[in-house]
Amino acid sequence: MSWTEIPGGMLTTLPPAAVLTTDGTLYAFVVGQDQAVYVNKKTGGAWATSWTKIPGGQTKCGPAAAVNSLGTPSVIITGLDGKFYQTYLNDDGTWNAWESPDGGTGSSPASVARRRRHPPDVLRVRRQQQAHLHRHHHLRGRPLTG
Repeated sequence: MSWTEIPGGMLTTLPPAAVLTTDGTLYAFVVGQDQAVYVNKKTGGAWATSWTKIPGGQTKCGPAAAVNSLGTPSVIITGLDGKFYQTYLNDDGTWNAWESPDGGTGSSPASVARRRRHPPDVLRVRRQQQAHLHRHHHLRGRPLTG
């Protein structure tokens, strides 16, 4: 097995996130040099030829991703203002507007989804104290599940 570059020429210095949806589509999320979040997907064994910008969200930290209860991807970022933001893929293929639950972090979030309709655990590192913290965030829109 060897490494293969995802098409589209995307450059990033931050860690990516990826999810596999219930229909077998693999989604990859990265933050571009313009601090926007981009997505590419692999269906039927082939990646899309270009990256698509998810409108509205900007971050200086790597994204986190999970699959919601309907089997579609959700993305969580720390916005430029330090607050968490979440979006998800709508049934029509468009991305929902970014929504912010309470709280923030200043660092990259990590998301762990669970079965049923429990809210995800969003993990964060508070830089000032070097403490690892986690908090249950209920993200509006579609609940995230595993």
